[in-house]
Amino acid sequence: MSTGLDSRTESVLADTEAQPFLAGGGMRSIGFRAEKEQVAFAVVDCDGNGNCELHADGKLSVAGDETSKALALFRNEVMNVISKYKPVAIGMRTSDNPKQTRFFQAMLSRARVEGVILEAAGFRSIKVHYGASSTIKAGMGTKKRLSTYTSADSIRGIDLSGKKNVIVREAVLAALAALGS
Repeated sequence: MSTGLDSRTESVLADTEAQPFLAGGGMRSIGFRAEKEQVAFAVVDCDGNGNCELHADGKLSVAGDETSKALALFRNEVMNVISKYKPVAIGMRTSDNPKQTRFFQAMLSRARVEGVILEAAGFRSIKVHYGASSTIKAGMGTKKRLSTYTSADSIRGIDLSGKKNVIVREAVLAALAALGS
C-alpha cells in the first residue's frame, strides 16, 4: 500500500520504530523547513543529558501548485510522518521577512505550506516551536547566527557532515529548538 510519500521517505518510515520517549528520559522531536515545492524534515532524539542524534530525515513534496487538493495531499504526508515518529514536540523554521518585494509571493506560498504543518501538529495536540531565525536561536539557547550551525559538520553530537542540503540542516536546528523551548 502506497502512502503517497516519495520512495526515500517511505523507506525511512518503513525502517524506523517510533518511540516518543526514549530510554533514560530522552525525547523525540521533528523539525520542518519548508520551501515552496518541498519540505525537509528531521527527526531528532535527545537523551536527558542533552546528547542528541539524528534519527531520520527526508523530504516531502508539495504538488506543484497550492490548490486545496494539493495541500490536502501534503497534509496526509505530514500526518503520516507524525504518526510514524510520534514526536513530543515539533519545530519549524519559518521565513524571515523578505528583503525585496519580488520575494513576497514566494514567502506567501511557503506560509501556506507551513500553515498545513501547524494545523497537522495542532490536530495531534503536539507542542510546536516555530518562527524565523531569531526564534529558532532562542529555542536552541544561542545567540550565534544560524549560518554558524548550518555550515558546521556537527551540532550537539549530531553528525551533519553527510547532510549538505541547507534546508535539511535547518530542519535539524528546528527540531533542536523544539526540544529546548
